[in-house]
This record gives sequence, structure tokens and C-alpha cells, in this order.
Amino acid sequence: MATGGISITCFLHIAQTEIDCTLAFKILRSQYPNGFGGNGAPKVFITDDSTAARNALKLIFAQTSLILCSFHVCQAVWRWLWDTKNHIDVKDRKKLMREFRYILYAQTEEESEEYFLTLCEGCKYINFVDYVKNLWERRDEWCHFYRQSLCTRGHNTNNYVGASIRVLKDVMLERCKSFNAVALLDFITNILEHYHRRRLISFASNRRSKNNLNYLKLKKNIVNLTVTKIDEETFLVSSSQDKNMSYTVLTNCALYDYASGTEGAFCKHLCAVENSFDVNISADG
Repeated sequence: MATGGISITCFLHIAQTEIDCTLAFKILRSQYPNGFGGNGAPKVFITDDSTAARNALKLIFAQTSLILCSFHVCQAVWRWLWDTKNHIDVKDRKKLMREFRYILYAQTEEESEEYFLTLCEGCKYINFVDYVKNLWERRDEWCHFYRQSLCTRGHNTNNYVGASIRVLKDVMLERCKSFNAVALLDFITNILEHYHRRRLISFASNRRSKNNLNYLKLKKNIVNLTVTKIDEETFLVSSSQDKNMSYTVLTNCALYDYASGTEGAFCKHLCAVENSFDVNISADG
């Protein structure tokens, strides 16, 4: 979102068990029966590979798609490669990580399968091949191609969560420990609440220039793009690399037929439509 990550609720519990997570999400669902943009539930959850949290989310939000954070997937693979019990030579670790990333960022099903077979057939470490095969069975959760139908707005990591935790630790607690639950509750309900309120007011008052600067940067890249209007909600935008190719832009849901565009990421093609025809790109779809 343009304003950054905002915590909608906080739960204090003694353990990260599936029972605790289920209870917390059940309370959250009851507080927002028709919330989350009027859909009753979020469309997508991006999480790390926490079995307890993911099982609880599947139970309470059965209609929501669950995908894995790309950063945490790569981090888990990298840690596995560096674990001495797996006996991976130091000189081979970067190569194996690079081959796995090819699978992760593949843009077509054929590419992902080709990179997967290449890794399995060319790797001399049977244990790593078995590890990747286990991940491959869950490829719809982490491989980028298989999430293109989901409206993630171009986000493949849960960095907003990390940023929110950093605000709590760095800004609120100033890297000091909260010695009891009462003090922690006071930080969350009072100080953190006031912090978010000030940030939202600052954004609404146009005192945050980051988004404006990013938008101006996009505008510099649209000077050579040609935009053709098909109807009130459909436009054709030429490719910056191939003038014989055009992308279809749907303004009512901020989507277009390109890899990142199918996920709803705002880019120069959407920016070109906004500036050429003075239309407002909606992100409600």
C-alpha cells in the first residue's frame, strides 16, 4: 500500500503453536466479518514457512490463497546449503543457490520445469536434489510463475511485516526490552497507535515525498510509449523495446497482460495511461 504497512491488530500469546494461532485468527475473523476491502477475507497471505501459522490460516481463511515469501524461501535454501551436516562444498554453494533462484523467478511453466530438471540432472549432491524435489512439490506456493494469477500488486515478500516489527523494536521500544506484558501492551495500544496515526496524517497531508518521487521517475520512462484507447476501461500501450508489440491495460482493476502486470504491480504502462488520458487507475480488483 502507498502508506506502508499498518498493523490492523496485535495478539499477545505465550507460544507460536497452531492452537494459539487458530484462536488469534478466529478472533480476527470475528472482528472483521465484512472487512478486508468488503471481501470478508484477504485475497492473499504472504508468510514464511511456519507450519503452525499456515495451518491456522488455512482453517480460518479457507478461501484465501497462501503463498510463501520469496526472501524466506531463499534464506531457508541458503541456510540448508551452509549447514555442515549436509556436506556441501563451499565452492558449490553459490552455484546451487543460483540454479535454485532460476526456478524461483521463472516466468513460464516450461522455464521452471527446465531449470528444475537441469538442477536435478546436473547436481552431484543427492541430498540437495531430494531437498529441492520436496520444495518442487509445493511450487505453487513459492515459484513466481504459479502466482501470476494472484493479485499481489507486485509484492513477493512480506517485507511490510518486517518493517512493522522494526518500527516496534527501533522506534517504540528503542531497542530496549519490555519487562512485563502490561508495559508491552501499553506500547502497542498507545504509543504504536499514535505513531501510525501521525504517519497517516503526514501521508494524507502530502508531507511524504517518496511516492511522488517514484511516480516522477516512472513518468520519465513513458515519453516513447504510445497509448491507444479501446473503450472506457481498456487501453493498448506499446512496448518500449518492441514497437510492434502492445500490452492491454485494464484500468478498472489496474492490470495488464505482462508478467508483473498480471499481479497488479503499478508500472510505466499504467502510468502512461494515466497521463495520456487523465484517468484514475483503480486498484480495487
